Amino acid sequence: MALRHHRSGELAKAEVRYREILAIDPNHSDSLHLLGVIAHQIGRNEQAIDLIGKAIALNDRVPAFHNNIGLALRAIGRLEDAVAHYTRGISLKPDFAEAYKNLGDVLKQQGKADAAMMQYQQVLLLKPDAVEIHNILGAALCERVLDLHAAPESDHVASGVAASHAFPARIGFPVLLDAHRFQFTSVH
Repeated sequence: MALRHHRSGELAKAEVRYREILAIDPNHSDSLHLLGVIAHQIGRNEQAIDLIGKAIALNDRVPAFHNNIGLALRAIGRLEDAVAHYTRGISLKPDFAEAYKNLGDVLKQQGKADAAMMQYQQVLLLKPDAVEIHNILGAALCERVLDLHAAPESDHVASGVAASHAFPARIGFPVLLDAHRFQFTSVH
């Protein structure tokens, strides 16, 4: 019943039910976890960390516990702790796309763009139709192309990318061209 209320967005009713379960069994890890999820959903992140932390203390082998505490940790700026929990969740469940995405978001927030892109690419291996991730990676590619355009010509030569291929100004938006990949043949 508690989970049904939670899933339907009736958070107050779900909270009451989780607390009823915890009154009977204070070590019910799922109820602690889900009560912590509600706390995060309504912006009480310190409480979320406390509750989900208790669930993890009871059972640290549940990937969702680590993912959700990571969300609350990130919300209060404890990024390194969030990274540790997302990484733990992934180690427990290597096909945990949501944790890879969340880890990528934190790494991006920390300015670790390459590491973040690796996590997003992992999401696409697991969920090739993840439109949001395609958008994130597309935006990252555009940023890189813009960075190449802004860098001095000597940087382009050093990286092996000609400035004219990095940003054709005549079209007005970043496009990465590789003239060697496209061969045009005439049709007779």
